[in-house]
Amino acid sequence: MKNQLLIYGWFALMIFAFSSCRKEEPRIINSSLTELNIPASCANGVLDLNEWYVDCGGVCPACDAPQVPCENVANTLLVNGQSLNMTVSCNASGSTPNITGVATGNTLTVTFPALLNNQTLGAPGTRTISPNTTPSGLEVRVTLTVQGNQLVAGSGSVYLSYSADGVVVDLCDVTASANVGFSTIERTFSGQMNCTF
Repeated sequence: MKNQLLIYGWFALMIFAFSSCRKEEPRIINSSLTELNIPASCANGVLDLNEWYVDCGGVCPACDAPQVPCENVANTLLVNGQSLNMTVSCNASGSTPNITGVATGNTLTVTFPALLNNQTLGAPGTRTISPNTTPSGLEVRVTLTVQGNQLVAGSGSVYLSYSADGVVVDLCDVTASANVGFSTIERTFSGQMNCTF
């Protein structure tokens, strides 16, 4: 009897030792699009439905946003240290889609290349400012009209991201200038414009 208890005890100890060393299988969490209530079109690699970019925005999860090196306030223009509230409008028609913000005596316009599939401004990320009248690729044209004088930004970056409602454009320390008569007008500005196309 004593030997039998010893054998059962040894057997129980072995089972315990083996079961504690056993590697637990990872749990698989079912993350199908249906269970998350996300349309299948959000994973098809195609720009469709009301997506802002391929498989993101609109009814799909938000698009990745670029790192913006400055902090801006929505629909606010900061010109030479003066903060101005903007009324923002979006124009998605024609071959030169743009976002325009109007603030007391100032009009800021960011013009993009022709819309892709008549729907999106392209992948979220950083855009290069170009003085070209018609931007192409990842370029944008940035103008600031001050008291009737159109100042054109020659370099810098614009940061494009998509929110659930539309597009967000950030500008950080951009300098625009224009020759007027015998002088040059120059302004340095930052700002953020939010709107829905």
